Amino acid sequence: MSALILIAASDPQRLVRLRKLVESQGAVALPASDPVEAMTVYVRREPDMSLIHIDSRHDIGLDLCRDMKRLRTGRHRALLVVGARENRAAAFAAGCDAFVARHQEERQLALAIHRFLNANRSGRSYAAIEVA
Repeated sequence: MSALILIAASDPQRLVRLRKLVESQGAVALPASDPVEAMTVYVRREPDMSLIHIDSRHDIGLDLCRDMKRLRTGRHRALLVVGARENRAAAFAAGCDAFVARHQEERQLALAIHRFLNANRSGRSYAAIEVA
């Protein structure tokens, strides 16, 4: 069974790009374009991993990350944030497990997703995933 990965991004073009990237890694993408939709998908579908894009307006972002990690099941699911470098510390403070700077997005995200999927298949914890 393929891993489910929630993708939350307010920019429609970025959402399409992230969805293609996730699907190219063999996972099933669950796209969401606003925080309410993202949380609904998160609770109902229980994805194996969530990928949240933080833009300059923070339409989807740190509050969503915090809310997901506050859920009992959220503590055991991988959460990766993509955003501007200056958002890194805030993203980790909000509970993300990995952060990818926007300018490195495609290459680093593909690597992080690949590592997550391999860890998931082998039964290892996603906490072992490192993103340079």
